[in-house]
Amino acid sequence: MAVAQLPINPIQQGGFGSGLYNFLFGQPEQFQAVPRFTPEQSQALSSLLQMGLGGMGDLDFGPIEQRARSQFMQQTIPTLSERFTALSSTPQALSSPTFAGQLGQAGRQLEEGLASQRAQYGLQRGSLLQGLLGMGLQPQFETAMRPRTPGIFEQALPVLGQVGGAYLGMPRLSGLGA
Repeated sequence: MAVAQLPINPIQQGGFGSGLYNFLFGQPEQFQAVPRFTPEQSQALSSLLQMGLGGMGDLDFGPIEQRARSQFMQQTIPTLSERFTALSSTPQALSSPTFAGQLGQAGRQLEEGLASQRAQYGLQRGSLLQGLLGMGLQPQFETAMRPRTPGIFEQALPVLGQVGGAYLGMPRLSGLGA
């Protein structure tokens, strides 16, 4: 995974000179943006976000409503008609106020059921869209801090101090030099 570096020191933005500077005097601490997901996961999350923003396309209630109305016309009305003609000995049973009342009640039940399903469908769709947007809007990067690293001078300074101290504290041999 690639790691994006966010420089906090303007010297770091330069070319060769900044690398030499960092080598000699140390690398300052840096904040890095580290990807949380693989490229494939990021692409999937982007697709989920697009679906959420686009409202998921053609998911509408129309086909469900049409199927219920067709079922009412092809099954409920004929069944109700057969029941009334079988119970009545008169041929005018289908024009009776009782049949009209039963048919009206079945129609109201159809409309109430469709209204209830439409509301439930809207709530479920809203929850699904909210979930898709939530997944798609997850932060893609985490911020991590890389600590400061000392340069060559800082690493060599204690050793040079010991060598210099040993040299300066060394007794002089008589007869050599001045």
